[in-house]
Amino acid sequence: MVEAARAASPIPVLLGIEADYYRGCERFLDTWTQKYPFDLVLGSVHFLNYWGKPGELRTLADADDPAVTWKLYFELISELADTRLYDIVAHIDLPKRFGNEIAETALREFALPALDRLAEAGMAIEINTSGLNHAPQEPYPGLNILTWACEREVGLTFGSDSHHPDRVGTGFDVALKLAADAGYKTSRHYHQREFTEQPLLAQGA
Repeated sequence: MVEAARAASPIPVLLGIEADYYRGCERFLDTWTQKYPFDLVLGSVHFLNYWGKPGELRTLADADDPAVTWKLYFELISELADTRLYDIVAHIDLPKRFGNEIAETALREFALPALDRLAEAGMAIEINTSGLNHAPQEPYPGLNILTWACEREVGLTFGSDSHHPDRVGTGFDVALKLAADAGYKTSRHYHQREFTEQPLLAQGA
């Protein structure tokens, strides 16, 4: 389908995947991602315990203490970065979708080590505008995490996580302003698992 779209489209069409990180996934992903000509591989964490049983702390909505959720989540993001199997982290503050409100000081404590590991791995994060349609009503991540990422020279991409063609690219005006407010001057464009840095578009362009 991607090859057919490439042949028919006047604009570039990339082949990418979003692959969940869970402990032990490296045995599969290491060979599988090299088997196909991907342009980019997004990494995400949707489960605190991917193989958890009912009643166990499994999803991002299960913990009674939000700090437990955020701490475990960013530990998994750090492990994701260490695998060197991914190019970009998707929706890096996803726990906020399920409530999980914590003080900024605690968020900083949990997020900064993960952002440092992403920087060491040469990875990027995305501004994911689907959060505008979710309970947070703001992109993933918020300005605080985005600013900390910029300070560490973590790369930046944009995604709408649309799940439907009508929502592709929605909210990018908001995302561009957020990126500029955080201090970003460029974003990454990926092709065949390599990237180039491109200047951010001017507002309204």
